[in-house]
Amino acid sequence: VFSFVTTRLCALLGRSSEEMLGRRAMEFVASRDRELAERQQRRCREGITEEYEVHLRHADGHDVPVRMVTTPVLGHKD
Repeated sequence: VFSFVTTRLCALLGRSSEEMLGRRAMEFVASRDRELAERQQRRCREGITEEYEVHLRHADGHDVPVRMVTTPVLGHKD
């Protein structure tokens, strides 16, 4: 769940921070990439750092290609 979003991410997705705060990041992943993004999230929870590409959904409906880097936060429980 987003507790903070950058102005750059908001601009990239055509959304306000208020519209994104409190929502799951997965809600903004394009449906065609959700399975991949969920798998990468699970791997991150297992302590694996990886880089991959997915598409995020812009407010107007088009997909935005992005490169994601998942890095585990040690000692943090979900």
